[in-house]
Amino acid sequence: MHFGYAEVARARTLKATGLVWHPKVGDWYVDHTGFCDLVRSPDDATRLGRNGDVFLPSWQDGRAWLRARGWSHPEVIHEDDGSVHLVLSHAGGATLKAVGVSELDSLYRIMLMVQLSTPVRGSTNER
Repeated sequence: MHFGYAEVARARTLKATGLVWHPKVGDWYVDHTGFCDLVRSPDDATRLGRNGDVFLPSWQDGRAWLRARGWSHPEVIHEDDGSVHLVLSHAGGATLKAVGVSELDSLYRIMLMVQLSTPVRGSTNER
């Protein structure tokens, strides 16, 4: 999986705004030095998530997180200028749109919009 500057920066913002991560084997993360890797063992999962480690949700992780909050049916549009437009619909009829440099960047932007609009209560923002 490819994570560039935009995806890592957006993932750091998601963490800063309260995205909870319970590391599990197979998750992608970036540490405080910028090293990106997979959680490879249960021991890794136990020690990660502290000291500035940041969860890098996969497309499936982000979709599951959004689906749990009523957002689904993503429409991805790749533009000629290299940007990626993402539109998601909510069960209640609302739509969210984001433009990023990649599909993941756009997905993280939508997650951030949802994260910031969700009242903080207990496990509301947990993955």
